[in-house]
Amino acid sequence: MHFCPTCGTTVFWEADLRPDHIGVAVGAFHDANFPPPTLSVWEESKHGWVAFAHDVPHFPTGRPT
Repeated sequence: MHFCPTCGTTVFWEADLRPDHIGVAVGAFHDANFPPPTLSVWEESKHGWVAFAHDVPHFPTGRPT
């Protein structure tokens, strides 16, 4: 995980499982027109208070291949 040195917010991360990919936190973008999520993955490990107000496909683990 890599954090903003000023506020501590997660900005991006690298995963051992996919060393050729970098994950970027959507909240790092200050754009009100940023596209909404189209699916939700790894829901088995999300906080109970996390919920989506819109209808998207939900997956308890990673996206099926």
